[in-house]
Amino acid sequence: MPNNLIARNIDFTNKNQIDFDFILWIVPFILVILSTILIASTQRNGFDSLWYLHLITAGFGFLLTFIFSYLQIERLRNFLIPLYFITLSGLLAVKLFGVSALGAQRWLSIGGINIQPSEIAKITLVIVLAHILETQKFRNLTHLCKPIIVVFFPWFLVFLQPDLGTSLVFGAVMLIMLYWAGMPFEWIILFLSGILTAIFQSLFHLSLFIWIPLVGYLAFRSLPKKYWSASFMMIFLTGIAFLTPWLWNNALKDYQRDRLTLFLDPTKDPLGGGVPSHSK
Repeated sequence: MPNNLIARNIDFTNKNQIDFDFILWIVPFILVILSTILIASTQRNGFDSLWYLHLITAGFGFLLTFIFSYLQIERLRNFLIPLYFITLSGLLAVKLFGVSALGAQRWLSIGGINIQPSEIAKITLVIVLAHILETQKFRNLTHLCKPIIVVFFPWFLVFLQPDLGTSLVFGAVMLIMLYWAGMPFEWIILFLSGILTAIFQSLFHLSLFIWIPLVGYLAFRSLPKKYWSASFMMIFLTGIAFLTPWLWNNALKDYQRDRLTLFLDPTKDPLGGGVPSHSK
């Protein structure tokens, strides 16, 4: 999306493009090597060690990435709608026929090989969103409807697996792409205000007396129908603050609560917290 990149004052010359591509290759390569070393260090028995499988899988992934990097993405335009619905079908098939492991149903077994459609959905989502946002303008909130709807269905199916981590990745991908497509930064804060309100309610509930009016002011400044928008955001966040304790106790599984707790305070790690009970 060249126009949108220019809108963010980014100028990619040929040299910069080469450097950028190099970073895209070298960072994952370093992470793969480090993770392989860490896996090998935890598996002392050479006969049972599976670290080399991790390395083989990564090598296969790098090979596919290298091949796909030479494909013209413009050729996918006519196949985006079928690709999107095939992705949704795969996620739905996981819910109906998927293989369960570690307390979640996230895989499809095809010919003895387990495939995780949510990983494929990440790529599909980026491509489809890029196509939608290529010419998207952000003059009012109605312009967010199409990208939000496109993200919602795969997000919802992944969340039901349950896969909290991947569903959060979907949300992060959407916000980042919306920002680079030209959405005002203030709108990102408004998007995240619900999550931040839940965190403040759990950890620093007195801060809500400052936080909620602050978000209301931000809505007043950045949204149309200023008084209505500000009032709606403040009422909405107040509702989230009241619902947060119930959602924490009833909407999340034990290991999901552990993961969120450890993310906010890593010092509370109880040797394996955040792991589904089925895997312990």
